[in-house]
Amino acid sequence: MESKALVDGFSPSPDWERLALPVAVLPTGAFEQHGPHLPLLTDTVKVEYFARRLAEALGAALLPPLAITQSYEHSGFRGTLSLRPDTFMAVIRDVAAELEQQNFTRLVIVNGHGGNWALGPVVREINRSDRPIKVVLAPYYACDRSEAGAALHADGIHAGAWETSVMLALFPDLVGDYKAVAPTGFDSDAQQSDLNHVGIGVLRPNGVWGDPRRASAEAGRAIVASIEEHLLQMVRERLSWFDRFDAYGGDAAAVVRPMVESDLAAGLRLCRAAGWNQRWEDWAFFYRSHPAGCFTAQRHGKPVGMVTAMDYENRVGWVAMMLVDPALRRRGIGSRLLDAAIAALADCPCIKLDATPEGKKLYNTYGFVDEYPLARMAAEAAAQPPDESLPPVRAMHDEDMDAVASLDAAAFGVNRRGVIEGLRAMAPEYAFVVPDGDGVRGYGLGRHGHHAEHFGPIVAHDLGAAQALAAAALTAMAGQAVLVDVPHHTPAWLAWLRSRGFGEQRTYMRMYRGTNRWPGVQERVFAISGPELG
Repeated sequence: MESKALVDGFSPSPDWERLALPVAVLPTGAFEQHGPHLPLLTDTVKVEYFARRLAEALGAALLPPLAITQSYEHSGFRGTLSLRPDTFMAVIRDVAAELEQQNFTRLVIVNGHGGNWALGPVVREINRSDRPIKVVLAPYYACDRSEAGAALHADGIHAGAWETSVMLALFPDLVGDYKAVAPTGFDSDAQQSDLNHVGIGVLRPNGVWGDPRRASAEAGRAIVASIEEHLLQMVRERLSWFDRFDAYGGDAAAVVRPMVESDLAAGLRLCRAAGWNQRWEDWAFFYRSHPAGCFTAQRHGKPVGMVTAMDYENRVGWVAMMLVDPALRRRGIGSRLLDAAIAALADCPCIKLDATPEGKKLYNTYGFVDEYPLARMAAEAAAQPPDESLPPVRAMHDEDMDAVASLDAAAFGVNRRGVIEGLRAMAPEYAFVVPDGDGVRGYGLGRHGHHAEHFGPIVAHDLGAAQALAAAALTAMAGQAVLVDVPHHTPAWLAWLRSRGFGEQRTYMRMYRGTNRWPGVQERVFAISGPELG
């Protein structure tokens, strides 16, 4: 076993600060009788040796051993001391919490006493909580694979030939006259589990369960070498489990079910985790507009993913708001949500969506193909100076809705009147039109966001009308962060936005699946409603 620089209780604090590996090793021994030939600290000195060798090999921090632990079965002998199980478990909890506060993420407990049965439950408790710190429980004595150990271990469990041999190999000066210690006990088929009924002092009056007279230093050295090798292998393997598996309970599959209104708060939580701009009102609008297309992925009773789908006249379906808890991504949850949304839009010959570069990888596997690129642009809004070259703009009125819906349907490809009315109702102060006789030459809408206002859609017959609508929106949003999602079809439009302080934040790709019979007139769409609505 290769030795490495070790930090332990004899190292100053700066050495601990420099420790690169966030792993600590804690030996747990015992303070209990070990017959007439071994000291009460036998379990503690042995486990400290193996824990030190392990910490050296890992490059981990070594904590001082816990010497007084659980030794009720030896309570008939003076000097044996025990902690109550709940006290011992509380000590382990507190040590783990202290290490976690100092950004240790792994604690290896090397146990040197088989009677420390409370370690199992408390280690499971900590690991089951899926905290940043994970705990490996490693009983060193279970790592002996030597022939010598197998031959000696069979006849005893305490202070016998196996344990005495290890002490002869490691600490011969601490071993008394083991050749003079004969086995004692009454005629019984007692098993180790009978220590739940009566103590060692009843079953083995001299405190020795086994025959130490068979011990030898040579056997002990073979046992020690085997333990050092296999303890390191066992711990490294279990540490790797924590890197491979995110949760103690495993990767339980999420189920997809229809969304219910109480899920909207979870949708908002997922938006915040992903840094998205939507508010609760947006979720409510999507859900109430087309509840049959809204689905929730649930894992262990907790919503961990969402998707919404809009059905435009049974012609074009729209998939949006597909969102999975960041901690549970790349586990197939997004695929199951997309399956549900596509199934809900089965009557639509064409399904569309706006994909991020990351999401596009999934959508390509479902047969979605590119239609055209978009960019999200962001700026701090400023009131626009008057520009008499731009056409006049006024607030949108109820009587404009027929003309606005007709203009939008021609540009988008299908009727979206319900979407337009819903967006206008959420932010009427951002709803504008460029009048054109009895009709409109263009319209613009906007909505409020969590960290920025959003303007769009802007649909217009020409660039001047689009600029006028954008200028009106920017004046209404003055002093706030603003987002706009724009197609790339008109370079002069993008240049105009940049002249107003907008810069590209991210890209999207409009994609479709099926037959794109209603593509609309892309050149009239200067800003989309957002990736959620098209």
